[in-house]
Amino acid sequence: MPCKPLVKAGPAKSARVFALACLSLAAPAYAQEAGLEGRDDVLLQSDFERADWYEDWGYANLPGPERQNHLELTNDDCFDGEQCLRVHLPRGDHYGASFEYAFRDHGGEPLEMYYRYAVRFGPTWNAVGNGKLPGLVGTYGRAGYGGRTSNGRNGWSARGIFHPLPRSEREFPGSEGYVRIGNYTYHVDQEGQYGDRIVWDVMRPGNVVGRSEWVQVEGYVRLNTPGENDGVLRGWIDGELAYDRTDFRFRDTDDLRIERFWFNIYYGGSWVPPEDMYVDFDNVVIASSRVGAFSSAPPVVTDAGVTPDAGMADAGVVADAGADDGGAVDAGVEDAGSDAAAMDTGTIDAGGPPVPPDAGAPLPDAGEPAADAFTRPPTSPAEGGETLEGSCAAHDAGSMWFLGFGLLLMRRRSRG
Repeated sequence: MPCKPLVKAGPAKSARVFALACLSLAAPAYAQEAGLEGRDDVLLQSDFERADWYEDWGYANLPGPERQNHLELTNDDCFDGEQCLRVHLPRGDHYGASFEYAFRDHGGEPLEMYYRYAVRFGPTWNAVGNGKLPGLVGTYGRAGYGGRTSNGRNGWSARGIFHPLPRSEREFPGSEGYVRIGNYTYHVDQEGQYGDRIVWDVMRPGNVVGRSEWVQVEGYVRLNTPGENDGVLRGWIDGELAYDRTDFRFRDTDDLRIERFWFNIYYGGSWVPPEDMYVDFDNVVIASSRVGAFSSAPPVVTDAGVTPDAGMADAGVVADAGADDGGAVDAGVEDAGSDAAAMDTGTIDAGGPPVPPDAGAPLPDAGEPAADAFTRPPTSPAEGGETLEGSCAAHDAGSMWFLGFGLLLMRRRSRG
């Protein structure tokens, strides 16, 4: 049975906070993923098999503050091994997790980086709106979050996002439990105040993820040449390419790098979970070349060494180039947004060239965390905010989507 949290703080059910601890009598021996053995490009492997898993991320203690980290180790049918990380989203509470892997503490801030994790949305998952997932950022406590737009010199971000199905596809029973994966991106060329919501190839049925189903999410960011539109954002689902765009402008100065991998789970917008729910994570990997899908077998080693992503450049890790924010943290309050009736409206980027202007304005975000919560006590959320506008009807897949979705349901199965 699953491990139980040792601490619950707060009398109200919606304010329940889980301190990460586990009642297992003996933790399993820590072992690296077999498919990654011998690779010297891997910066982090976090499979949550150890009670002190957070030390691999650079923490001496559990990430805090507790209000924004509702965490538990569980052994409930994990993706691989005995334990995985469960992030709780209590009813009425935006926050699930907010901690980081800071590259300046692990050799320097790179220009490009890969990551991969396994994720499973729980049996009560209800996607009434979108929310944030882990991803790479360079906010430096200044911009690229919370409605703080990117001007090329202050910050950027490319976190993950979960997004509900298009409204036209939410009519079958249980549709509220399905999500699409993508990026929530602050970049210089965005049109609105909030980051662009990018769904990885909305025409691709394989991007639809259901409840209680393990799926592997991979991401890649390569920062642009300062001032040029040659930044790269790629995504894979279960090892298959789902998104590829090569014309982003994240920065206009070399001072902005990839600052950290932000493990950020936040529900909203202004909308909050309508009931208690959770999402599980396992086998988080950060590497300077492509990680690839999970493998229980060691990689093939040639005379040239392990080359997991032949033809792709190394991540260009460099020493911290003076872009430290001097201890500053991401300040401000939440852009709480508005739970608009059509929360899937607006232009959603499905990959390839930028969406033409007549297709509608980029879909603004309606809310996100107030700050990098692992560095300071939380602030109170603001009331009110943005109303979503526009239409993404042109991006609904229609009957083609239904055909692909039916095939997907037939071939998909949960993984333990």
